[in-house]
Amino acid sequence: MATSKPDLHYTIEQFYFDQQRDSRWYLRRIEEAVLKSAGQAPPHARFALDAACGTGQQAARLSHQGWRTVGVDASEDMLRLGHYISWDVLRSVRLVRSVAEALPFRDASFDLVICQGSLDHFAQPRLFMLEVARVLASGGRLVVALANYDSLSCRLARLVHAAAECLGTPRPTDLAYWETPIDHTFKGTWRLLARLGTKDLELEQAFGISLFQFTMAWRLALKSLPEPAARALWRTMDAAGRRLPGLADTGIAVWRKRS
Repeated sequence: MATSKPDLHYTIEQFYFDQQRDSRWYLRRIEEAVLKSAGQAPPHARFALDAACGTGQQAARLSHQGWRTVGVDASEDMLRLGHYISWDVLRSVRLVRSVAEALPFRDASFDLVICQGSLDHFAQPRLFMLEVARVLASGGRLVVALANYDSLSCRLARLVHAAAECLGTPRPTDLAYWETPIDHTFKGTWRLLARLGTKDLELEQAFGISLFQFTMAWRLALKSLPEPAARALWRTMDAAGRRLPGLADTGIAVWRKRS
C-alpha cells in the first residue's frame, strides 16, 4: 500500500473530466449510488462525514437527506472554493482542513462516513480505514467509491495499446485512462477495495458502476445513437457492471461498524 506524503495543495485545475454525455451519466451515477448507499438519516443519527470532500458538493447533497454533515479535505484551496461557488455548501456543511489518516474528531462521532473517488490520493489508505473505524459509532456505515484500474475498459485498452506499439502505431498517451494517474498514490482496483476492511468494519455490500467507460469504440457508438437509445444502452452496461464489480469502471463498497 501507499506510503507517500499526502497532497496538501490539490486544486480544481488538477481535476479533469470531459463533458461528453456518457461521462456526465457516469459521474452522476457514482454520485447517486453513494447517496443511495448512504440513505436517509435516521431520527437518532448525529453526523455524517465526507472524507476528502473537495468543494463539498456531495456533502451538501447528504445534508438534503437529513444528515448533519461535516466535510474534511487536505486542500485549503478546495475548501475555500466550496464556500465561494455554493451557497448550499456554505449553509449546510461544516468544512474542516485535515488529512483523512488523522481525523480531528472524537471516537464514535459519526453514524456515516463517505469517501468518493479520493481513496487512491491518500498516503496511507489502511490508516484511513482505522481512523474511520474509530470515529464511527457502533452500527455506523462507511461508503467508498474507487476507480478500478483493472476494469474491463482498462484491460482492453492495455491490449490495444500494446498491439499498436508492436505495429509501430502507438496511440496518444496524454489521456491514457488505463494507466494510474501520476497524482494517485497507488493503483486503485476492485480487489484492493474489497480487502480494505478491518476487524471493526464488516463488508456489508459491494457492487460496480459502468462498463466500457472511456473506451473509444463505446463512446463512438453512444455518440452515434439518439439520446434515448444511448441512455438505454448505457444503463444496460451499468446494470452489468453492478453485477460484475471486478470488471466495472468504479467499485462501491459499504462497510458497517461492528457492535
